[in-house]
Amino acid sequence: MEGGRGLVQGLFILLLGVGIVISVIVKIQSGMPPSSLLMLAFGALALVANLYRLRLLWRFRSEDMNMASTFECSRNDAFRTAPCSLRRLRSSCCNRLGLT
Repeated sequence: MEGGRGLVQGLFILLLGVGIVISVIVKIQSGMPPSSLLMLAFGALALVANLYRLRLLWRFRSEDMNMASTFECSRNDAFRTAPCSLRRLRSSCCNRLGLT
């Protein structure tokens, strides 16, 4: 059961990564700057995925050294993703209001 969840999460993160790579290639070819709204959407999805993973690992955080380490890394990922998403939101709002 846990392996299946990990596989789904890994495939979801892979899908997000492929989407980002495709978006970057399209932006480079067209010469357009990256869309702050697109960056916000992917950042929000990454934050949701990190928080979901953290929730799944919560009950195993003190089982053994490997699970404790995995939990700590997941917690740090969630803490790093949240400020990035807030910056993207601020950037998106400023762009929409013409405050860049």
